[in-house]
Amino acid sequence: MNKTLAILAVVVLVVAGGCGIYLLTKDNGGSKDPERGGSDYSLLDPKNVKEGITITYTGTPYYGEFDESIIVDAVKDGNVYYTDKVYSKEYDYQRHYMGLETFTPDIFEFDYTVTTPETVTVSKDGDTYTLNGKWVDISGFGYKFTYTYTGFKITYGGEVTNVSGIWDRVYEYDGVVLDTTYDFKTEGGTLMSRATTHLEMKDTVTVEEFYDGYGPEVYEADSYEGATVTSSEGSYDGVKVTIYTVNGKVTEDYRELNYEDYKVYVYKGYVLWTVGKVNGNTTDIKMTINVA
Repeated sequence: MNKTLAILAVVVLVVAGGCGIYLLTKDNGGSKDPERGGSDYSLLDPKNVKEGITITYTGTPYYGEFDESIIVDAVKDGNVYYTDKVYSKEYDYQRHYMGLETFTPDIFEFDYTVTTPETVTVSKDGDTYTLNGKWVDISGFGYKFTYTYTGFKITYGGEVTNVSGIWDRVYEYDGVVLDTTYDFKTEGGTLMSRATTHLEMKDTVTVEEFYDGYGPEVYEADSYEGATVTSSEGSYDGVKVTIYTVNGKVTEDYRELNYEDYKVYVYKGYVLWTVGKVNGNTTDIKMTINVA
């Protein structure tokens, strides 16, 4: 997930073309004016960690919608107690990380070809099984999964040839609630899905860990391995930044991402703004950091 930032500048600025690149005259630590969308970048220094720090990532990712807020609830004895809330939604179907073979009858705690829990109904039409209902699975380790099926179809006649419909999965454990709704379809023997995800979690990490990826996003060059990456120096929202421009294709897990004039604005190792095209769609994600 690329989180990034676009904020209004405080000093004289020039807008380059229509892409929203701001050229500023000096490094003053950020505009620090939440009413104008500005940030206090001094908070990106671990020495300045404090209760009430709020980091937000908002904008338009290439796949649909994204919004995240990270709030520092407390700082004590070298640890950061924080809450992280994430919402994302995919507009287009993409290849799913699981294959069709995953949905054989033993995928669930029940065999959908033989018997189901009382709260789940299965109708059969030829080799196609349609599931509707909800069931809860609690593991011996305290993990809780709540599954909801809505018109969820599996075609199985010795092997799975088609999966479609809605499968909602809620995972709860130790302060984490992850709710993901998958809308499945099968195209040319490939399982495709688009997902809507809500995540809310409370966690405790050290100050060092919070500033090394758990809080503000750290720029990772490896994320763009395989593409052409160039760098230049510039200014953004009152601070001096390194601007990485990415072009080319990157294989990420099971997907291929094609970057076009994709710019990553980085300040002291942290991503402030990402803007450009991925797979032909525009990405524009902005970060702010302030004290609530």
